[in-house]
Amino acid sequence: SGSNHHPGNHVYLAKVAATKPEYQKCSVKSDKTRVAQSVVDYINGVRGGRFLELEKETGRWFVVSNRAARTKAGQALRDNNTPEARARRREKYGS
Repeated sequence: SGSNHHPGNHVYLAKVAATKPEYQKCSVKSDKTRVAQSVVDYINGVRGGRFLELEKETGRWFVVSNRAARTKAGQALRDNNTPEARARRREKYGS
């Protein structure tokens, strides 16, 4: 989709990739939440970015809540989206 090509998303995904090892070392939820929040804080603060969602009815983008942004960051930190993992999924599910 078009959003994956937005330069801001490349910055976000690079930050997620750099933060994954720290996230994977976390054993308690509060630590995972803190690490996910650090990604949100980096994007919002250091990079001046925003977490947006497309409203399908209007076609407009809107800024999501901090909690929604942190949830999204947590999902990305958990996601095993390496080229190898994608290849395995293609083999398993075909595409």
